[in-house]
Amino acid sequence: MNSQMPETRRSLLIDVCDPTYQRAWCQFADIYRSLIVRIAKIRGLQAEGLAQRVVARGCRGD
Repeated sequence: MNSQMPETRRSLLIDVCDPTYQRAWCQFADIYRSLIVRIAKIRGLQAEGLAQRVVARGCRGD
């Protein structure tokens, strides 16, 4: 796992603002899921479930 923050294209951040643009959310999840898991594990949380909920919540636009 890369120990640094992933770099995100500005266009991806703009695209994820549109909850109907699923490709953008898939790309976002690919980039950030491992980071979410890593942080959750450090904090003693159930990492896989948390990562899934975070990404799903973003996809729904919550």
